[in-house]
Amino acid sequence: MTSARNIQNGVEQLAESMARNVSDDQARQWRDLRNKVDSILLSTTTLKTDEVRRNCQELDGMMPDERIKHINQRWGPAFLNKVTPLLQQLQILEDKMDAS
Repeated sequence: MTSARNIQNGVEQLAESMARNVSDDQARQWRDLRNKVDSILLSTTTLKTDEVRRNCQELDGMMPDERIKHINQRWGPAFLNKVTPLLQQLQILEDKMDAS
């Protein structure tokens, strides 16, 4: 009985560890993608640096369609086209994270 309990506890700990690693990896991937988006948006010369940083930070709490609208309004369609593939990857990753 004790060995069965130890095996069960070991399996549960392994499952928890794997779940933690997956979510840690997803969080790291999310941050990497957001940093790439920010670096592209920060390359603009038409806005002040502080204003750009603030606008980039606002993206973190937005839904995907809000991000698209925000980027289009603040940076324009050219920058939106540059970051669209990254935004799509972010949305896929966020959907996976929400499903977990």
